[in-house]
Amino acid sequence: MPVNEDRQAALAVQCEALYSELIAAWNLAPRTSVRTPGFATKWTPAADVVFDDMSCEAGEEDHVEMLRLLAQVASTDTDMGHRARGVMQRIAERHAIFHTENGK
Repeated sequence: MPVNEDRQAALAVQCEALYSELIAAWNLAPRTSVRTPGFATKWTPAADVVFDDMSCEAGEEDHVEMLRLLAQVASTDTDMGHRARGVMQRIAERHAIFHTENGK
């Protein structure tokens, strides 16, 4: 196998490992740090990795879709719906207070 193919294979293995690590942390405990070899900080909480992704143009549609999913869950009469409504209410409250106190 030529060197370039070896490098591609190694990158594919690393990519799959980083992908799996993020998904596992996101599902189990989003504050768990995952490897971030492309950042100056080599370990970053999974939640921060997701927030960073949402702040870039490529993540904008996923950000909007997550908000839609949260609203859809909030519309259900379940424990998850109650929790989702709580998240939305806390965000709306912080928004309202901030802009009331800082508005002109």
